[in-house]
Amino acid sequence: MALQHLYTGVGGWQSPEWADLQKGLLPSRTPVLEIVSRFAGCVEVDSTRDRALKPEAAHVWMRQVERNPHFRFNPILKRQFTHDRMLNSGDVAHWMNGVRPFWEAGRLGCVVMEFPWAFRFTVENRAHLIELRRTFHPFPVAAEFRHESWLREEAQGTLIDFRIGFVNLDQPAYFRGMPPAGLLTSPTGYIRLHGRAGVDWFREFSPTLAREPYLYPAAELQEWAERAARLSTHADAVYITASEPAGMLALLHSLRLRALLDDRFRQAPPEMLKRYWGELAGFSASKPVQGTLAAFRQAVA
Repeated sequence: MALQHLYTGVGGWQSPEWADLQKGLLPSRTPVLEIVSRFAGCVEVDSTRDRALKPEAAHVWMRQVERNPHFRFNPILKRQFTHDRMLNSGDVAHWMNGVRPFWEAGRLGCVVMEFPWAFRFTVENRAHLIELRRTFHPFPVAAEFRHESWLREEAQGTLIDFRIGFVNLDQPAYFRGMPPAGLLTSPTGYIRLHGRAGVDWFREFSPTLAREPYLYPAAELQEWAERAARLSTHADAVYITASEPAGMLALLHSLRLRALLDDRFRQAPPEMLKRYWGELAGFSASKPVQGTLAAFRQAVA
């Protein structure tokens, strides 16, 4: 099975917990983003969830990933727009200007719209989603819904009609929570792995609890690799991101998924090989730059 554009990556790389990537992996002065770009194909930009990005920062980050010409940035849409529903034209323009450098440089993968569990499929919420899509129409977008009501046929039809990607979500199981899926509603396929621990963190509208780390077993990663393979048959691009409170753990999941999708990619930082020798069995120490994956292992296909 051939695949033209699949990007494995991570979220949360801007948090302090990611400092462990600078301890024993590469020279301590190397930016975390540069380290990640050597082993991943994309990152989510979490800071844009709370504030607009400065265009200067976007240019700095793009310089840090220059060694990987295929690397992409996926900014999270500001909570002011998704949760508070405040679409002030000045704030919208300010936010869009911050991520526009990625778009103009061909580095923007997809804008991710996060919605809480309380955001269910209703007439009012459908209208708000459509308004968001029209407001940010220049960019490809994907929406993460944590409530299962968005699996209804009418909800899926709305996403298709307005070219809104569906974020296939892995999260803890809870009452009427979004289960694992493999849906494609736009040219952009998206998968986010949040781990399966800490139910309360996912159900709250504004979570205040710390997230619990989760180490994915091989069987669960295999299931998501197979879903990614199916998405790739029709998508222009597929993004798979792992988000963990412990940065090295998120990168571990990304590396293992990448190896499942293409057995040629089996390199990892030396320190990770020491810490996760069981999970990274068959990997070797190297400093690769990931391009897009071009083939799947037969087991996945």
